[in-house]
Amino acid sequence: MGLGSDGAAVMTGCGRGVNGMMKRINPHMINVHCVAHRLALCTSQAAEKFPALKDYQAVVTSIYYYFKYSPNKISRTSEVQKILDSPQLRYKEVHSIRWLSFYNALETVYRTLEPLLAYLADVSLSDAKAIGLKKKVNLVECLRTLESLKTEPGVHELLLDDHLDMDQKMYKEDTVACCPKRDLQSAEEKFLDNLIANISQRFPDTDILTAFGILGMRPISFLSETELEKWGCEQLECLIGHFGYPQTHMWTDQGNEEETTSQPVIEPEATRIEWKQLKPRVLAQMYPRDNTVILWSLVNEFHKEEFPNILKLAQLSLVCPVHTAGCERGFSAQNSVLTPLRNRLTCETQDKLLRVNIEGADLCKFDFSGALTCWRKMSRLFFTMQKWYQFCLLKPGSFYCFKFASLSLIEC
Repeated sequence: MGLGSDGAAVMTGCGRGVNGMMKRINPHMINVHCVAHRLALCTSQAAEKFPALKDYQAVVTSIYYYFKYSPNKISRTSEVQKILDSPQLRYKEVHSIRWLSFYNALETVYRTLEPLLAYLADVSLSDAKAIGLKKKVNLVECLRTLESLKTEPGVHELLLDDHLDMDQKMYKEDTVACCPKRDLQSAEEKFLDNLIANISQRFPDTDILTAFGILGMRPISFLSETELEKWGCEQLECLIGHFGYPQTHMWTDQGNEEETTSQPVIEPEATRIEWKQLKPRVLAQMYPRDNTVILWSLVNEFHKEEFPNILKLAQLSLVCPVHTAGCERGFSAQNSVLTPLRNRLTCETQDKLLRVNIEGADLCKFDFSGALTCWRKMSRLFFTMQKWYQFCLLKPGSFYCFKFASLSLIEC
């Protein structure tokens, strides 16, 4: 009954997208844009209207690509970080669809700013890219320009963290952003206004996903009888409007107009009556409402015949894909298993490794005795140096050099 995705057109398209293909089977299906992706888009799009923030992101991205394809640069930077007693971190890429990626990338640059500038100054004589990157990263000239452009005497200094040692403080005090306090407050207010507007647009109150929230019934203990009777009715009408009436999906296939229709899932009037009776019943029985699964398990066990339509809505809400965080974790696990040096894994082997990575127990809790027993039963062949020498004499035209930690002929 639901499809969760990252909002890409190939997923959400009503024609040839996955959403359109699935609605040909079930027009009542809900297309859910992952709430985590939506929130990340709200923040990133709120920052796009500020050129300064976009410039900062471009600088951080330039640092990442400068080091990405050069193991030599990465190694030398790590040595500089070690010499200057700085955290040994690798620079990260900024992804528009990765949550908090800009913060993580910016934090890495901030924590390793001193060794980064030292390395760029060292290689700038022989590397033209390092010269340009150093000008972007080194904030001294930029801050002096901001200082000269001040329109009022009030200056706001961004204080450094107390945990930094004195050497780092002395170095970074020269690169502290000094600009008019009013400008900072104005930029912050504009950013927050844009963020609030984006959240209101991407998370509407009339959304079906938002309407499912009333089935948790958490605030009913604090409502009067009049308020309790009216509470949740507006959201219920939103759910009835989608699931209480037939839904039709139309598409074009090879120039022909086609459509499919699905019958209502619930009865509208019976659902309204059940909702009116259910609220005081849950309140009187003192059912726990801190866990939606437990709440509706109790309702299903003791009042299944009384509230069949509301129970259908509860079942739909519990299986609705609110976010796609599980899929994103699967992609991350796949990237750690399928690497450039291990790129010929079969689909079956990769599937097993991913299941162990995601669902398996920690290594400290895993019992290797069973795996060792299975491994011993496998048929395998090891060569001794004597047998390998005899093999080479029999086939002098084919000699291969192997390095074995220990060599013995065992066939089992």
